[in-house]
Order: sequence, then C-alpha cells, then structure tokens
Amino acid sequence: MRVRLPETTEEFMALTKCFFGCRIYDVKCVMKSCDGLYGGTGAGGGEVGRAACGI
Repeated sequence: MRVRLPETTEEFMALTKCFFGCRIYDVKCVMKSCDGLYGGTGAGGGEVGRAACGI
C-alpha cells in the first residue's frame, strides 16, 4: 500500500498533528538545555531509563 507524501509543509504539519497531537518536541534540542544529557537520542534515552527505538 503506497501513501502519497505531503507536498507542502502545511500538509506535513497537519498529518503530524493528526498522529501525534499538538505537542511535538525536538529531543536533541531539549537535551541541550538539560545538564548531564549529551550525545545522541539513544544515549540520552539511556540516561533517563528509556531505550531507543527506530526503524
């Protein structure tokens, strides 16, 4: 099954909001403001007791 990708930023943001709601955070950006968290999202997840997952 193929699904058409959004062609505009507005379409992309509408789909993102539909699937994830209004609160989406850039984890790497948030990590920069937290003392003691550094590295990639996998390393940061380990520091807070969460495993990294991906495709």
